[in-house]
Amino acid sequence: NVPNGALSEPAEALGRTITGGLTSGSILTTASILNPLDPQAGSDERLVPFRVPDTATVGLLQVGDRITVVGATMDGGAIEIAPNVRVAALPATDSGALGGDSGALVVVAADAETAARLAAAASQMRLAIVLG
Repeated sequence: NVPNGALSEPAEALGRTITGGLTSGSILTTASILNPLDPQAGSDERLVPFRVPDTATVGLLQVGDRITVVGATMDGGAIEIAPNVRVAALPATDSGALGGDSGALVVVAADAETAARLAAAASQMRLAIVLG
């Protein structure tokens, strides 16, 4: 049996990002790839990629989890950047691992205002996640 949404043509997957790890022999479905507009996202949601230095923490995440993204301030404090956002994808790097030289990549779905705040913070401060 082939699952609903199974991709039947290689061209359907070319240039797309998978939402999580796949094992040999896995069937690639539309739920396995990140679309520019996430089908689970509401009409006002945007997808925002950012890096987290702690790759082990990112390894605890699954697509669909709810997290809060916090940023470290210059004085050693923390500021809540993106509360209760949904993990939309956990793209693998070229090496196949979640981590890279600068941490692990996480993609979340957020409303437009939160997405803009998170994108700006990602370029200016060290980010961390709070589970739940």
